[in-house]
Amino acid sequence: MKVDNLNRLLIILISLISLSYWGCKPDELIIPKKISLSPIETGKYIIYHRLELNHDAFNSQTDTTNYWIKESIESSFLDQENDTAYRLQINHSNDEGLSWEFHHYAFIKEDDFGIERTDFDIKKVKLSFPVENNKRWDINMFNNQDAQYGYYIRIDEPFYTDNSVFDKTVAIKIADRQDIIFTQFEEEIYARGIGLIQRQFKDIETQPGKYKDGIEYTETLLQTNW
Repeated sequence: MKVDNLNRLLIILISLISLSYWGCKPDELIIPKKISLSPIETGKYIIYHRLELNHDAFNSQTDTTNYWIKESIESSFLDQENDTAYRLQINHSNDEGLSWEFHHYAFIKEDDFGIERTDFDIKKVKLSFPVENNKRWDINMFNNQDAQYGYYIRIDEPFYTDNSVFDKTVAIKIADRQDIIFTQFEEEIYARGIGLIQRQFKDIETQPGKYKDGIEYTETLLQTNW
């Protein structure tokens, strides 16, 4: 190759690198791509059925409880950070939704980087954007509890409940530990365009030769107006 041609090639390469560099400003904020896993709209509600098992080592027995939870997006407001947030009214029922009793208010908001939910003054990052397999984040980054990491698994796979089929869902693994004494498990399933459709939780201790102690429950979507 002649020297002139070599110099010309070097100039072209340097020009391409320069264009690439200047095309992306160093202080430019890259906004992650969001997907509608937990839509927020005033007037929408979701009803869950909760099956709860309370294991009592002292009495060597397990109590089973069934109740229903209704989460209604009641209104919007500006929070202390001047962001639009939404008030969730949480009601409980012991008679399959024939009557409801107020339980508490929760608060939820969404920005370009995730969805935050506050229950009993404890704020948690329920979803983090973008949604990618094995992406991990600290759910407790905005409260004073110990770090607790969630990570995405099974993105856009179908999920089946007793009465529904959801074509595209995302699972979030929060805890998964099991040995001869402790069982700790927590997983949430979100469906596109609807939100949370199932939560599973286990925190059980089983000492050798003794009855297990702790709690486990499953909350499953039963009805919604999405």
